[in-house]
Amino acid sequence: MPTKKNSEASIVNIDGRTFDFDSLSPECRTTIAKLTNIDGEIAKLSYEMEKSEVYRERQYLMLKQQLPAKSLEEREKGGKTENKQKDD
Repeated sequence: MPTKKNSEASIVNIDGRTFDFDSLSPECRTTIAKLTNIDGEIAKLSYEMEKSEVYRERQYLMLKQQLPAKSLEEREKGGKTENKQKDD
């Protein structure tokens, strides 16, 4: 990925190789600008994804607190045990 080392000298580093940004072709400079914008978009999307995951986890924890104490399966097991005790 292109990274600027020194904005005054317009030096860029691409795959460990250093270049003078101003001496690159217009097409190359445009591509570097596009890659820089894409990297920024990826960073924004990563932040939004992390934020969404945290929000989802919080909502899931709230849901667990809001659910009834016993599930249908737990109620069915409890009912069968009560019926057996009544028969004895």
